[in-house]
Amino acid sequence: MFWYHNNDTMAIRKCRINRFSLQITLQMTISFWVDRSPIAWVFQACRAGVFGLAVSALAAQTESNPPPKIVSVSAYRAEDERLAFQVELPVKPDPARLRILLDVGGRNHGEPNSGADYMLEGTTFYRYSEEAKGWQWVAMEPPLIVTKTNQVVCLLPKSFRLTSARWVVEITDQNWAVVDRFPREGKSDLRFQDLPALPNEELARQVTAPGLKITSVVPLKVPDGGLAFKVFFAGPPDPARFRLMLDTNQSHTREPNTGADYMLEGVNFYSYPAGASNWTWNAMTPPIVIADGNTLTYILPDAPLSSSVKWLAETTNPDWSSADRFPTIGELEFTPQALPELKLDVRHRSEDVSELTNSTPSLSCR
Repeated sequence: MFWYHNNDTMAIRKCRINRFSLQITLQMTISFWVDRSPIAWVFQACRAGVFGLAVSALAAQTESNPPPKIVSVSAYRAEDERLAFQVELPVKPDPARLRILLDVGGRNHGEPNSGADYMLEGTTFYRYSEEAKGWQWVAMEPPLIVTKTNQVVCLLPKSFRLTSARWVVEITDQNWAVVDRFPREGKSDLRFQDLPALPNEELARQVTAPGLKITSVVPLKVPDGGLAFKVFFAGPPDPARFRLMLDTNQSHTREPNTGADYMLEGVNFYSYPAGASNWTWNAMTPPIVIADGNTLTYILPDAPLSSSVKWLAETTNPDWSSADRFPTIGELEFTPQALPELKLDVRHRSEDVSELTNSTPSLSCR
């Protein structure tokens, strides 16, 4: 049982652990970060021996599987002038336990303890606002996180620009305590223009299901109007797991994270409504979907009129996260008028109807 005041300080009046039949009365005020669980803080303090309590079997199990140590960290400049970090560990990393703190040159109001102006934590990228006090961060456009066998590549959002920064990478435990950092002391410096280029293959996903691996996408125009996309996969695909983002030159509201004003997802086609500010889409005329072996052809009869279209394609996991992406980074662009025309391969196959013709004529056929 825990009693506390949910503000910038936590006054713990009573701590009871029924499993060990212990009851301890505490009269103390403990400062803590407001976005961290007070129960998790007390559990962590118990593990550290602050209260002199016995540690549960769960804590002992956690200690037997400590988070991995950082082997190396490298900073890169990606193709579209974005900052990227490659973090290597001895085992397959858990992105949720990764934190990157950036102290960017030219900004004078960083988080008080770390001095950081920006932070990547887990799969979210944050900035520290001028009005913030304490551990208060504002979420920005999400980064691209690619996890491989023993490394994770973090591509920071394209809206984030810098010329120089000081940085540190941390690995945290389940209670957000830092268990390892790189460099071991202080911070590393970078000048963006001096960074080596990040090879695009470093951002390629490790896709285990062939049906989710996109090998090629060919945009086409439909003779009577509209657009089509012929998508090739490494194995038989599932249409429900495909997503296509379109950014036209129409004066529409864009989805904030992707910049798209139209989206094909599964067997549905959507437009982004005016005035929206989150993942909200309006359904349009659904596409015609043709499946043929390892290929899906999507025909959009009501595709938007636009002199140019930027696009990217993805396959999705069951939780709607990105399983694969084409292209690996950035977007591709085409002019609809310059596209080749869609030519459908209509194949006539002979059918065996002997079961119907070889029997005695009847009004019904069983």
